[in-house]
Amino acid sequence: MRPDEIFLFEPRHVITRSLGPDQSVQVDVEGPYAVMPGDTYVLCSDGLTNHVKDDEIGTIAGELPPGEASRLLVNLANLRGGSDNVTVVIARVGDLPAGMHPVEIAPAAVATTPVDWRWLAAGWGAGIGFVLGISLILLQFAVQGVLVLGVALIGLVAFVLNWLRTPRAQAGGQSGEETILWRPYRTADARLTRKFLNQLAAIESEMQGTAVEEGWNVDWKLHETEFQEVKSALGSGVHQRAFRALARAIDLLMGGLQEQRRKAQHERRWGRVASSPSEPSTE
Repeated sequence: MRPDEIFLFEPRHVITRSLGPDQSVQVDVEGPYAVMPGDTYVLCSDGLTNHVKDDEIGTIAGELPPGEASRLLVNLANLRGGSDNVTVVIARVGDLPAGMHPVEIAPAAVATTPVDWRWLAAGWGAGIGFVLGISLILLQFAVQGVLVLGVALIGLVAFVLNWLRTPRAQAGGQSGEETILWRPYRTADARLTRKFLNQLAAIESEMQGTAVEEGWNVDWKLHETEFQEVKSALGSGVHQRAFRALARAIDLLMGGLQEQRRKAQHERRWGRVASSPSEPSTE
């Protein structure tokens, strides 16, 4: 399945593993892997992964300090629908203690499917047989041509069916974006791209327009500072700086949005109380 299909078949509402009264619990364990300086770990609920893609999570966690990264991930998930509670914890590994040296880590091997040369030869044979069968028919050897053509077609169908059934390691990802390798522990390209910057800029612009229209309580002076920082960084081609300023601008607007929602909920709640008829006196 492609990454965007697997969630359709996953029993999201079913608890498949839990800590309970049993004396022993089977847990999922991988590794051990070395913990290196600068490594970043993200713990989150599926309220985040429902709305934010693997490469976006990696980019945000890698480019921003943990606190700012956590806020942007939660904000982004909520702005894209917020269909579930969003919990994010980010931890970044610090420098090695004095006197310690980093361990050399071999690059992780990527699982690939070996080429089955027998099936490849069968495919070439079927192709050659198909051409030979057509040639025999054109040369007036109709019976022989039909027989060769029939065998070639059977071989070609068998080759195609085998190719479709063969699992391939790469089942998703587009030109270095989104998920590259789809497996239980999957891989994504987490480099900051101009495309992602443009997406965040569009979100910020739409929020800014709504904030002005609805009168959100936003520190507009600080927001203007961050906005000018974005323009300056983009003009200089420093995408990392622009990304960080965009994240802070979105956070400022999100604070105004949350306050606006709390205010609206308060008015709806107490407005109904004020408009309801008073209870009869018992005196």
